[in-house]
Amino acid sequence: MRPFKSSVLLAALVLFFGWTWTQLFGNVGISVQAADDGAFAPLSSDFAGGSGTEEAPYIIETAEQLNKVRDYLDAHFKLGADINLSTYSSGEGWLPIATEYSSPFTGTFDGNGYQITGLKINREDENYQSLFGVTSETAVIRNVHLEVVEIKGYDYIGGLVGYSYGMIENSTVTGTLIRGEMKVGGLAGIVRNDVIGSSAHIEVVGEREVGGLAGLFRGSTGKKITIRDSFATGDVAGINNLVGGLVGIISSGNIGSVNEITNSYATGEVNGDQLVGGFVGKAEALPSGVVRIKNSYATGNVNGKQYVGGLIGFNVTNGYDSPISSVIEVEHCYATGKVTGHSETGGLVGANNEYEERGNIIEVAGSYWLTDSYTDGELPDNGIGIPVEEADLRDPETFKDWDLTEGWYQYDGHRPFLQWQNPLISWAASIANDQLNLDDKTHITVNTEHQNGDRYNATTTARYSVDPDDPEIVRVDPNGEVSTVKGGKATITVSLFDKSETLDIVVDSGNPEPPTITLHPDGWTNAAKVEVAIDHSAANPRQTDVHTIRVKVGDKEWEDRAFNGTPIRLEVTEEGQTKIQAQAMDDIGNKSTIVERTVKISRSGLKLDVDLYFTDNDSKAYPSGTWTNQSVTAAVYASHDHGIALRPIAYSLDEGAAWEIYHDPLDFTTEGQYSLWFRVEDVLGNEMSEHVLIRIDHTNPEIELKPDGDETLSRTISSQVNVKDDGSGIDAASLRYVWSTSSDPLDEHAYWQPFINQSTLSHADKNGGDWYLHIYAKDQVGQESYRISRRFRLEREPVSSEPPSPPVYIRSGNATLRELILSEGALIPEFSGDITTYKALIPHDADSIQLTIRAAHHQAGISVNGRQVRSDQGSIRIPLHTDTDIIDIVVTAEDGTRRTYSITVERMQEEMPDPPSPEPLFADIAGHWAEPFIQEAYAKGIIAGYPDGTFRPDHAVTRAEFTLMLVRALRLEGEAGGDAPAFADGEQIGEWAKQAIDLAARAGIVSGYEDGTFRPGRPVTRVEMAVMIARATGAELTDHTHTRFADDARIPAWAKSYVEEVRIMGIIHGRDRNLFAPNETLTRAEAVTSILRLLELLSQ
Repeated sequence: MRPFKSSVLLAALVLFFGWTWTQLFGNVGISVQAADDGAFAPLSSDFAGGSGTEEAPYIIETAEQLNKVRDYLDAHFKLGADINLSTYSSGEGWLPIATEYSSPFTGTFDGNGYQITGLKINREDENYQSLFGVTSETAVIRNVHLEVVEIKGYDYIGGLVGYSYGMIENSTVTGTLIRGEMKVGGLAGIVRNDVIGSSAHIEVVGEREVGGLAGLFRGSTGKKITIRDSFATGDVAGINNLVGGLVGIISSGNIGSVNEITNSYATGEVNGDQLVGGFVGKAEALPSGVVRIKNSYATGNVNGKQYVGGLIGFNVTNGYDSPISSVIEVEHCYATGKVTGHSETGGLVGANNEYEERGNIIEVAGSYWLTDSYTDGELPDNGIGIPVEEADLRDPETFKDWDLTEGWYQYDGHRPFLQWQNPLISWAASIANDQLNLDDKTHITVNTEHQNGDRYNATTTARYSVDPDDPEIVRVDPNGEVSTVKGGKATITVSLFDKSETLDIVVDSGNPEPPTITLHPDGWTNAAKVEVAIDHSAANPRQTDVHTIRVKVGDKEWEDRAFNGTPIRLEVTEEGQTKIQAQAMDDIGNKSTIVERTVKISRSGLKLDVDLYFTDNDSKAYPSGTWTNQSVTAAVYASHDHGIALRPIAYSLDEGAAWEIYHDPLDFTTEGQYSLWFRVEDVLGNEMSEHVLIRIDHTNPEIELKPDGDETLSRTISSQVNVKDDGSGIDAASLRYVWSTSSDPLDEHAYWQPFINQSTLSHADKNGGDWYLHIYAKDQVGQESYRISRRFRLEREPVSSEPPSPPVYIRSGNATLRELILSEGALIPEFSGDITTYKALIPHDADSIQLTIRAAHHQAGISVNGRQVRSDQGSIRIPLHTDTDIIDIVVTAEDGTRRTYSITVERMQEEMPDPPSPEPLFADIAGHWAEPFIQEAYAKGIIAGYPDGTFRPDHAVTRAEFTLMLVRALRLEGEAGGDAPAFADGEQIGEWAKQAIDLAARAGIVSGYEDGTFRPGRPVTRVEMAVMIARATGAELTDHTHTRFADDARIPAWAKSYVEEVRIMGIIHGRDRNLFAPNETLTRAEAVTSILRLLELLSQ
């Protein structure tokens, strides 16, 4: 029997009563002897520097100096170098710092980003077995990274701290095993304070209260503590109960205690008996306590007997006979693992027990669990949480009620992930066309770029609002599609996470209807004045609103008058004829035709009327002074109210220099401007005159290009465009251009862009080729001109055939497809990267089509009908809606160059047989993200699979398997033997791999370990993979002392140049949070994609 220790009793009292360490010992006279300056006074050889204060912490550079920390428990420390604890690994191993509950570590310990490797402890009958045994609430441990950890103890067992009253920040534990009895965790056995930005990557085994990060997360009375931005990846096993992927049990303290876990996740498989959860085994809120789990997820499978849940095994509130209520809140979480149990089992939560009669609350809101994991039995749907399919977890509509500013990113086609995992660097919204006509549609695209280089289409994640919303100009649906409601200007606000951008858009409903002019009295009058009223109303309510009416009175200048729906009023008192002209102008600047009325005041009784109309349509009046391309006729009439005789009417076309007698209506058919005066006199000498202006334009606009084509090969082509019209003038809003490889006229579906007259229009394309500038223009009377330039020649950007030394990565302009495969049916013509227009003939009853798409360059982005496709996704299924569908595939190169491939899908006649469906290549790759890559690798002879017909894509690839794949891919040939090294464990290498390993060793691609072994069955690590691939490229290495990965400190110094070179080449990428994870294993699917990227690089 294990001897009883007083520290166990103290820990039990603290747990039962919710006391803090200070409450328990703050007044019992425990003290520590300090030097006169308040710091410890160590021997001069104890540390590498510092004085032990917060401002000048002791510097630790050796394992021996780290071992001295136990003698100065209230001092402050910082690592100055990596520490190897292998000298303390024999026997019982490392003795934890501060092993007594009554004498905890109270200072600060800053790992400073350095590693501590080889922590090994073997004391299965001892408590508090960890790097630090016990820390007080004043203690802070930060930036500590433990590697190669193996710990066996009894209770309160963790990688970093056994019993943590102090804060833990930005610390990690990686290793093989942590094992104990109770309160066992990958990072800490029990946590009583904040844990921020920390993680554990290690298998954890115990009897009860076992968690991937912490065994028990326990609150204290009146205190709020948080686990935030943290995660665990190791498998967790508990013999008994309270077992969780992140935390075995989260339990609040009593009055005023708040425990919360936010923005965290767990991925390991979890096994236990009772109270077992993929994230938390049990959530417990004591009287007046609050437990909150928010913005978190779990992905591992969960197995137990009772109270088993994908996220939480059991939620329980205050069950004591107490009037004080307690609260548990679970919000915006999800679980994807398969849950197996006998009773009280749920996809999200195994069961809730809230003792509602005592006023307690358990609220599970906006949280989901995945049904796809259950293919062989009944779903564990107990009504807690929302069951969803995989497609739902990748659909922004599912998460429309989540506040994505609080910690999540979620994009169409992707599961939500936490913001700290891959922070957003920037995002931008663009609109395909900001100048629309009524009934046109356009779409908004929102793209993001994240820290590790990932780019996402966030169009369906963003939220949209429109100003003004009354009247409604446009509507924007959740997919970013913009539809017009009426004419006008609008501003669309695009909101993504916690930021917004605005896009201006104009809807052109055409020219407004002309205003109306009312005269009172109308016609000839001898009144002292004539009242004029100018009004406007739109017969079509969808037309752009009119708030300005332009008015011209007689020979005065045009004046813009504000119009608010009330008629504009003015008075005319001058004798004679006064023209009133009016023109409506809408809110986007469109102008109506000019209308005019003539005020006629004759106090002498003499009258002169001029009638202008279009020659071919005498019922249609021509407004004086306006431009037209039609013939105009002028007719004049004179009379006298009192019957006094009139002399003949005369007219002049030269401002009165010469007058001609008017006999018949005058026709004006030729181009030009005609200033026409009419004059009449009575025999008493009274005179009246009238002036009109006729403008006729028959000439189309003239388009000048400087230069008009250029046969010189250039990287950039440009031409200055000058559109001229000496008649009615240019309609500036009509000017459009497009650069095209076609020398034939383009239709309205081409990508026409507006331009300002006399602009220089430039174009560049990395792929080079022959290009033509197309220009379209109209004049003010609607006469059109279209011009196509002569040929411009673009030079294709050269690709160096020599390997760079040192390697320099240049963003590719390659926007072509390498592969386009139709799942069924026929593609016409046969695919070629240079052909962009296709027809797909498919079976008549097909309701969807699956495309396998691969870009020629591995860093090029692909979108299908506006939906982003991951570069490693390979295939996408597209639903079909009509007899003829059009699929647009847009390839965007690294430098932004775009190319669009268009497929018109047509159904075959019903009697045509469906094309045969091929048998699956391997039995276990259908639907896997790497399926197309595995198929390609098989076709190239790189892989062969297992005898049972499987490929096992998610299994770790061994060193022998990866070497064989590399040799096949590189087509290394030769006989075994020669000058290849003989490995000490050569008899363990299977016959199927011996020749490949021999050839790879001779080529310098692989090498053995220090003990002379090859270890063929050992899973290849990511750092080993990087070294092998770098050697296979033959590239000269630059002496990189650092890499761009977040965990650069964990990458061995000897391997950093290899890792950074293959990262620059684009062959490998980081995982979550831009971690390279050098010591983690590589799956067979990852191995295949890495080798294909290598082949792609070598082929360039």
